[in-house]
Amino acid sequence: MERRCVLNSWSKEEVRAVIRYEWARGVSGTEIHNRLVEVYGPGVMSKQMVRRWCRTFSDGRQQVEDIPRAGRTLTATTDANVGKVDDMIRANRRITIDEVAEELGISHERAQNIIHDILRYRKVSARWVPRQLTSTHQEQRMAVSLEHLMRYHEDGNDFLFRIVTGDETWAHYFTPESNSASMEWKHPSSPVRKKFKTTPSAGKVLLTVFWDAQGVLLLDFLEVGTINATDYPVEIERGDSEKAAWPSAVG
Repeated sequence: MERRCVLNSWSKEEVRAVIRYEWARGVSGTEIHNRLVEVYGPGVMSKQMVRRWCRTFSDGRQQVEDIPRAGRTLTATTDANVGKVDDMIRANRRITIDEVAEELGISHERAQNIIHDILRYRKVSARWVPRQLTSTHQEQRMAVSLEHLMRYHEDGNDFLFRIVTGDETWAHYFTPESNSASMEWKHPSSPVRKKFKTTPSAGKVLLTVFWDAQGVLLLDFLEVGTINATDYPVEIERGDSEKAAWPSAVG
């Protein structure tokens, strides 16, 4: 009994070589196609393509490899394209690889190779910062920082202990329920209970904190409005008074 198997792995050069061999033996294109399907499966090559290759071999072609197309550049990774890609990225930092490939008429893979491997660009997200500083703000912060460095050089740690800073945050009247505390048994047909982060009746106050190198000076809750530069000296002086009274109060 004759044993046959289907080859799932093959190359186009291998199939063309089989076609050339069968064509040299005088086998028709239709029969060559039937034999290819028996060995390589129905997706190997169409009958029309087999007949075309038979005509090509009849015209004198001997090689089964692809012939490089006339006028086609073997590689798109040229110095000119690399320079163009670099200029495009510098002009538009959000340009995509597909846009680069379409603009230069090259493949997505070549454009990606130029951007990542040759130019070594990496696309990253913008970093969040508290606020945008103008050039004036930056100059002021630089001047203050230099002044602090000069005073620290003169006075040492005594200067650091005289620095008081502060910050504010909104504090809500309630503490949100944790996920584990809100868990409850539910039947598959029961609706899902909703839990809201905030409610219309939930109030909040502005918590202001002042501290120095030795610890917290003052915790102050402001019900209405916000604290401004005029309020800072008053709050800090009150914080110093309360801190000075802590030992006697504890005693």
